[in-house]
Amino acid sequence: MPKILLLPLLLCTFAMPARAAAAPVKDCPQFYTQLKAHGLPPKIFGPIMYRESRCNPASRSVLRHNGTRDLGALQINSSWRTVTARTCRVNSAQAPVELLKLDCNLKVAAVLYNGGKGLSNWRATSGK
Repeated sequence: MPKILLLPLLLCTFAMPARAAAAPVKDCPQFYTQLKAHGLPPKIFGPIMYRESRCNPASRSVLRHNGTRDLGALQINSSWRTVTARTCRVNSAQAPVELLKLDCNLKVAAVLYNGGKGLSNWRATSGK
């Protein structure tokens, strides 16, 4: 093959972008047992937990303009006060603090997830 034809072929090879390796999924496998115990699929909720709180059960978002904030490992909004109080068996005033406890946070997440809304309470675009 003439050298003149080999050069463009060689240049094309180096100009093609390399296939990027898929980024590793960031996850919270240390909480898989608790997620399973509450009926939450670990392979789905482990990465959500990482995105929402970086696996921190005591995570709190900033106070929003409407006076609510997202709390706990799965960042349940404090507007779910009645559901939280009923699910975690506390009074309404204690509900936001209870969401900072992993067991209560996962119980409320299970109610929201299994209550017919599925993953709609966790937007795919949050955590950018």
